Amino acid sequence: MALPLPRQQDNSLHQPTGHNCQNRTVSTGTLDATNLGYLTSPPEGYGRGPTATRPQLLQLSSLGPKDFERLCFRMTRLDATVEQCRFYGVQGQAQKGIDLYARRHDGAYMVVQCKRSSDAFTPGEVTEAVDTFLAGDWAVRARTFVLAVTANLEGTQAADRIEQERPKLAQRGITLVVWDETEISAILKDHPRLVDDFFGREAVRVFLGDDGAAALTDRLDAAEVIEYRKSLGRLYREVFSRLERGVHGDDRNVPLDDRFVVPDVLVTDNGNPAVPTPQAEVPILDPMDAAPSSAASSRYFPDVTAGLRNPALAAAETRSSPDPYGNRVKATDWLGTGNQHLVVGVPGSGKSALLRTLVLDVFADESRLIGHIDRLHGLLPVWLPFAFWTNAARKNPTSVSVLDAVRDWLHAYDHGHLWPLIEKALRDERVLLVVDGLDEWASPDLARLCLDRLEVFAGTKYASVFASSRPFSSAELPVDGSRWRQGTLAPLDHDQRLAFITKWLTPLVAEPTLWRRRQPHGPPRSSRLLTYGNCRTSHCSCSCCCAAANSRPSSPKICMPC
Repeated sequence: MALPLPRQQDNSLHQPTGHNCQNRTVSTGTLDATNLGYLTSPPEGYGRGPTATRPQLLQLSSLGPKDFERLCFRMTRLDATVEQCRFYGVQGQAQKGIDLYARRHDGAYMVVQCKRSSDAFTPGEVTEAVDTFLAGDWAVRARTFVLAVTANLEGTQAADRIEQERPKLAQRGITLVVWDETEISAILKDHPRLVDDFFGREAVRVFLGDDGAAALTDRLDAAEVIEYRKSLGRLYREVFSRLERGVHGDDRNVPLDDRFVVPDVLVTDNGNPAVPTPQAEVPILDPMDAAPSSAASSRYFPDVTAGLRNPALAAAETRSSPDPYGNRVKATDWLGTGNQHLVVGVPGSGKSALLRTLVLDVFADESRLIGHIDRLHGLLPVWLPFAFWTNAARKNPTSVSVLDAVRDWLHAYDHGHLWPLIEKALRDERVLLVVDGLDEWASPDLARLCLDRLEVFAGTKYASVFASSRPFSSAELPVDGSRWRQGTLAPLDHDQRLAFITKWLTPLVAEPTLWRRRQPHGPPRSSRLLTYGNCRTSHCSCSCCCAAANSRPSSPKICMPC
């Protein structure tokens, strides 16, 4: 039976004939009840819920003072016009109103003052920061003054004070730039890696979205980097301390990074190592190779490469004159460019010590050696002795990859629990693979095989590699010269020798009781300190020199006549 349709203003049911409503035709007049059945059927689609707005501000106040300075440092380096950025001063020094300074390509300087506070940054503090900077020496050189604060300076009082201070700087030819919570958050919107490093992966997901977090899957997040640096740094420091004991024995052990003198390297214009000047071949005998190892020496310096080293290299070597030529550059500066570096040096020249010191410096909270090398900041070092790698490959021919070798080395030191973390680090673009002793191998074939795996790993993972070796021929080790930047360790110059003497002997001279145990005639006078260029060509029976040679046979050595 047809029902009369009531007259209502609801146009959804009262439409002109032929109008489509919900893909159904509704006519005027009377409708059969079955025509209204679509009202009770499930919806054919779905709408969108409330819009979830992403947070636009990062909680900068949650960072510690040092971490906020590190963040400002990384942000300063984002400027394409900046060629170098460095911290200014150390703890306890007057910083003259700045924390960072950066030199641009045109020679102009930009300085940054970092102010981390848990509450608001008052207008008076803005004025104080500007006045302190203008009273310092950098007001003469800088062209841009950046005031970086963790607070939000959008309030009217703070904004007015900023504009009042701007002309004061402009009169001196200085531009004022303010980085507050809003500005820093806006800059970091385009840099998910910085957000990941300082705030963690969850902050990336919330602040930048799921896609931003998914793009960083193969990268250690902030928490993992902290654990990596803590655990692996402690392991490497303990292992290296066993290999670099110093001249003072157990009771006067000075850490390696406290007594190391950064050497120079000799490179040619094409980046390859300097070639020694052709002279008559002279056999060079290493007294340390010929001398029998004492019980104390073997306890601290086990010959872990016995039976692994190439017999031709283990014997007395014949080399050209040790006076090479080439461009002399600081080793750390040389490492600032390129991704694959090979440092070459004769036995006892300090190759391994250089590698170990650089690894420890990367793990240090405050770097001493690489602070001015932007490319080396934030790297994740992984240590791998080449002798261990080739020996492991000899025992297990199916285990020759870089990952296999690093995992086996960790297990050898009872730190296999760190492998999942390091395995992920080896996929990170920040990994620095440090391979010590390419000249130490179980067999020539295994050396070539492992070197091939190393170069493939570096090429496909875009990893940085730093390796060391004695001088070698292309027949012994076919290194791809187009990939590696090779440098030869240079002899220490006068200033480096003086620093070497001071660092190694100051603790000894400062401890008379220790000196009496070694020299019955009492402590030496500074005027009796002598240096000589190469212990291989000059014999010294002084017990102090022998102690230095036994612990670290490095040129130049110290002779202290009795």
